[in-house]
Amino acid sequence: MIQVFTKEWEITKNYIFDVTSKASVINLDWHDFEHRAQAGRPVVAVKVDEPLAFSELMSEGIGLAKQHIRGTLSSLMIVAASKPGEDLMMEELGGVGAILNEFADEGVDIAWGLLETEDIEHNHCVTVFAFEK
Repeated sequence: MIQVFTKEWEITKNYIFDVTSKASVINLDWHDFEHRAQAGRPVVAVKVDEPLAFSELMSEGIGLAKQHIRGTLSSLMIVAASKPGEDLMMEELGGVGAILNEFADEGVDIAWGLLETEDIEHNHCVTVFAFEK
Protein backbone atom coordinates (compact mmCIF):
# COMPACT_ATOMS: atom_id res chain seq x y z
CA MET A 1 0.00 0.00 0.00
CA ILE A 2 1.23 3.45 -0.91
CA GLN A 3 -0.48 6.53 0.50
CA VAL A 4 0.24 10.09 -0.62
CA PHE A 5 -0.97 13.08 1.42
CA THR A 6 -0.72 16.55 -0.15
CA LYS A 7 -2.92 18.78 2.00
CA GLU A 8 -1.10 20.47 4.88
CA TRP A 9 -3.70 19.40 7.42
CA GLU A 10 -3.43 15.76 6.23
CA ILE A 11 0.36 15.85 6.39
CA THR A 12 0.29 17.31 9.90
CA LYS A 13 -2.39 14.88 11.09
CA ASN A 14 -0.42 11.95 9.68
CA TYR A 15 2.71 13.13 11.49
CA ILE A 16 0.89 13.56 14.81
CA PHE A 17 -0.92 10.22 14.74
CA ASP A 18 1.69 8.06 13.02
CA VAL A 19 4.87 9.53 14.52
CA THR A 20 4.52 11.57 17.70
CA SER A 21 1.88 9.35 19.29
CA LYS A 22 3.93 6.13 18.86
CA ALA A 23 6.72 4.81 21.05
CA SER A 24 9.95 5.37 19.14
CA VAL A 25 13.32 3.70 19.08
CA ILE A 26 14.86 6.89 17.67
CA ASN A 27 12.43 9.64 18.46
CA LEU A 28 11.06 12.40 16.29
CA ASP A 29 8.73 14.74 18.14
CA TRP A 30 6.44 17.66 17.43
CA HIS A 31 9.33 20.14 17.69
CA ASP A 32 11.10 18.43 14.76
CA PHE A 33 8.06 18.87 12.51
CA GLU A 34 7.29 22.39 13.71
CA HIS A 35 10.89 23.54 13.17
CA ARG A 36 10.85 22.33 9.56
CA ALA A 37 7.33 23.70 8.92
CA GLN A 38 8.48 27.16 10.02
CA ALA A 39 11.44 27.02 7.62
CA GLY A 40 9.48 25.54 4.71
CA ARG A 41 5.97 24.49 3.78
CA PRO A 42 5.00 20.82 4.28
CA VAL A 43 4.20 19.68 0.75
CA VAL A 44 3.73 15.92 0.87
CA ALA A 45 3.81 12.85 3.08
CA VAL A 46 4.30 9.49 1.39
CA LYS A 47 3.79 6.22 3.26
CA VAL A 48 5.15 3.08 1.57
CA ASP A 49 4.05 -0.18 3.20
CA GLU A 50 5.07 -2.77 0.60
CA PRO A 51 7.03 -6.06 0.68
CA LEU A 52 10.28 -4.37 -0.45
CA ALA A 53 13.81 -4.10 0.92
CA PHE A 54 14.27 -1.12 3.20
CA SER A 55 16.39 0.88 0.72
CA GLU A 56 13.71 0.26 -1.94
CA LEU A 57 10.99 1.49 0.44
CA MET A 58 13.00 4.65 1.02
CA SER A 59 13.75 5.18 -2.68
CA GLU A 60 10.08 4.72 -3.55
CA GLY A 61 8.92 7.14 -0.83
CA ILE A 62 11.48 9.81 -1.68
CA GLY A 63 10.86 9.43 -5.42
CA LEU A 64 7.12 9.94 -4.99
CA ALA A 65 7.71 12.87 -2.63
CA LYS A 66 10.02 14.58 -5.15
CA GLN A 67 7.23 14.49 -7.74
CA HIS A 68 5.22 16.90 -5.57
CA ILE A 69 8.01 19.44 -5.01
CA ARG A 70 7.48 22.48 -7.21
CA GLY A 71 9.92 24.83 -5.51
CA THR A 72 13.18 24.01 -3.75
CA LEU A 73 13.27 21.02 -1.44
CA SER A 74 14.36 22.32 1.97
CA SER A 75 13.88 19.36 4.28
CA LEU A 76 13.05 15.68 4.46
CA MET A 77 11.83 13.77 7.48
CA ILE A 78 12.01 10.02 7.10
CA VAL A 79 10.31 7.67 9.53
CA ALA A 80 11.14 3.97 9.35
CA ALA A 81 8.61 1.73 11.06
CA SER A 82 8.86 -1.94 11.84
CA LYS A 83 6.68 -4.47 13.56
CA PRO A 84 7.86 -5.39 17.06
CA GLY A 85 10.57 -8.03 16.79
CA GLU A 86 11.37 -7.08 13.16
CA ASP A 87 14.37 -4.85 13.78
CA LEU A 88 16.26 -3.29 10.89
CA MET A 89 19.59 -5.00 10.33
CA MET A 90 22.76 -3.32 9.06
CA GLU A 91 22.64 -5.15 5.71
CA GLU A 92 19.14 -3.73 5.14
CA LEU A 93 20.52 -0.21 5.49
CA GLY A 94 23.11 -0.75 2.74
CA GLY A 95 21.86 1.69 0.11
CA VAL A 96 20.36 4.21 2.51
CA GLY A 97 23.57 6.20 3.01
CA ALA A 98 23.95 6.85 -0.71
CA ILE A 99 20.33 7.98 -0.99
CA LEU A 100 20.64 10.42 1.92
CA ASN A 101 24.09 11.72 0.90
CA GLU A 102 22.64 12.91 -2.42
CA PHE A 103 20.26 15.22 -0.56
CA ALA A 104 22.78 16.29 2.07
CA ASP A 105 25.12 17.36 -0.75
CA GLU A 106 22.30 19.57 -2.09
CA GLY A 107 21.89 21.25 1.33
CA VAL A 108 18.62 19.51 2.21
CA ASP A 109 18.02 19.17 5.95
CA ILE A 110 17.37 15.52 6.80
CA ALA A 111 15.88 14.10 9.99
CA TRP A 112 14.94 10.50 10.58
CA GLY A 113 13.42 8.32 13.22
CA LEU A 114 12.67 4.68 13.94
CA LEU A 115 9.55 3.33 15.56
CA GLU A 116 7.85 0.03 16.25
CA THR A 117 4.17 -0.37 15.49
CA GLU A 118 1.58 -3.02 14.79
CA ASP A 119 -0.19 -0.54 12.47
CA ILE A 120 1.62 -1.67 9.31
CA GLU A 121 0.89 -4.55 6.97
CA HIS A 122 4.44 -5.68 6.21
CA ASN A 123 7.51 -6.00 8.44
CA HIS A 124 8.86 -2.57 7.49
CA CYS A 125 7.36 0.68 6.30
CA VAL A 126 8.77 4.11 5.41
CA THR A 127 7.02 7.45 5.60
CA VAL A 128 8.65 10.48 3.98
CA PHE A 129 7.65 14.04 4.83
CA ALA A 130 8.93 16.69 2.39
CA PHE A 131 9.10 20.46 2.91
CA GLU A 132 9.89 23.12 0.31
CA LYS A 133 11.17 26.66 0.61
